Amino acid sequence: LLPANTYEPQTSLALQLEVDNTFPGGDARTPGYWKNWNTCTGGGQQFTATANADDMNGDGLITAYDRVYSGWALLDDIIDLFGIAWGDFVLDNCYDAQLILDNRDLDGVNRASDPAYNLAKHLLAYQLNQGAGAYICFELIAIETEAVDLLIAIGFDGTGYFLNKPKTPLQKQQASRALELGAILDAYNNNEGCPGGGGGEDPPVVPDTPQLVCPPATTINGKKLDQAQIQAEFNAWLASAVVLNVPDAIISPSTTTAPSCNGSVEVIFTWNGGEEPQTCSSTFTVTCPGVRSTEIEFGSDLMLAEAQVRFYPNPFSDKITFEFVAAEDAHARFEIINLTGQRVAMLMDGPVEQGVTYQAEFSPGDLISQILIYRLIVKNTVQSGRIIYQK
Repeated sequence: LLPANTYEPQTSLALQLEVDNTFPGGDARTPGYWKNWNTCTGGGQQFTATANADDMNGDGLITAYDRVYSGWALLDDIIDLFGIAWGDFVLDNCYDAQLILDNRDLDGVNRASDPAYNLAKHLLAYQLNQGAGAYICFELIAIETEAVDLLIAIGFDGTGYFLNKPKTPLQKQQASRALELGAILDAYNNNEGCPGGGGGEDPPVVPDTPQLVCPPATTINGKKLDQAQIQAEFNAWLASAVVLNVPDAIISPSTTTAPSCNGSVEVIFTWNGGEEPQTCSSTFTVTCPGVRSTEIEFGSDLMLAEAQVRFYPNPFSDKITFEFVAAEDAHARFEIINLTGQRVAMLMDGPVEQGVTYQAEFSPGDLISQILIYRLIVKNTVQSGRIIYQK
């Protein structure tokens, strides 16, 4: 109960929040909602959630699984079922998570002036929403990946300051981007729709016959992105090519190498699984205002500065294969994570040699159909992109 006024005799009023908790596809919830809708802040919400949840698996008990999949998820439930992890930083309990949602470090110190904590708050709320089955914005998959990668890059562990008073050009760039990413995720958490105008719209009518559909021509601002981040954006763009009515179609792009700053590439997509081969083409452009472009000859040493990842098929129903050539002798970690940041599989964790082609396969086992993220970390370089599992 909240006081209705402060200058006249006080009466009480009940604060009522209306949330479409349809699972899946319901409303997103704000960081403030998740900060209070849990078991550790003493509001008794777990009793309300349990009383309203359905026994989804018929075992006679109402557990985290039942609350989540009947639309009554608590913060604790998402953490228990899916986990929240950003690199080595793991949120595994309600108390730590609600501190991050309150712009505080794990010691309870207010860090609201630090863009890193602002980003962590909105990223955590976004991942909790995804775990709770809120509506999906496909445009935010790359945003989420970039946000996680940024927190990993600055060594975020929930203690002390990180970007409060940036001094170096890199720190200033990271602080600025953290605020931008936080604002995008905050808009989603407040149900302002998807960046591209999606959210709540009816899906398009799908024709009965298989049809290759290219991703739309896309231009991104790469001024604040390194080449690995540009490659991740490009990989996600490539992965959005689909064959309607053929979920496991193998689509071959003419190139898997992203353009550099102020560069553009036309990609021809080919699908040979029908009665006749189908092709389509689209263009991916990287603009970098104020940055002088550099021509890179394919096959040069500079082009191999980052290990390039190739993966197929995507979407997949049985298994997906990844290939990459190491650009240098280093330690490599190749993992698959879900949309809440939980690691699903570790495909590689060991040394790699320059110029050697490495291959890894991922089989989803008993996972449900979902969007997953691959992440390749070679030394200090991170590449990531989305893959789509359709059971």
